[in-house]
Amino acid sequence: MIPGPIEFEPKVLRAMGVVTTSHVAPNFIETFGNSLDLMKQIWMAPGGQAFIVSGSGTLSMDMAAANLVERGDNVTFEAVLENVEERDHIDTTREDSPLRKAFDAIEIDEVLVTDVYAENGIREFLINVEPVIP
Repeated sequence: MIPGPIEFEPKVLRAMGVVTTSHVAPNFIETFGNSLDLMKQIWMAPGGQAFIVSGSGTLSMDMAAANLVERGDNVTFEAVLENVEERDHIDTTREDSPLRKAFDAIEIDEVLVTDVYAENGIREFLINVEPVIP
């Protein structure tokens, strides 16, 4: 999913400015294959099929809906969007969260915090965390 509209960090813009590699180049094939393997690990689906797709948030909704609809179902985009909005309203207005807070959640007081300060705090935290994926 492509985020946006957002401001990009200079290092991200530099990375995006690098000459692209052909999708049939050996280094791309190796990197893409490694990325698919990591996606399977992240989603704990070693036997599943990972997909890495570049697209908008709407595309991700379309892909999700397509995986939930059976042939012959009469579903419109408006119905899916209405369902998403209903669930979003429920999730944002409930008093009690159905999930418990992660033991390693980071709380940042954003009142006087700059982006650089927050980034440094997160980086310091991550340095001390055991990697989840080897």
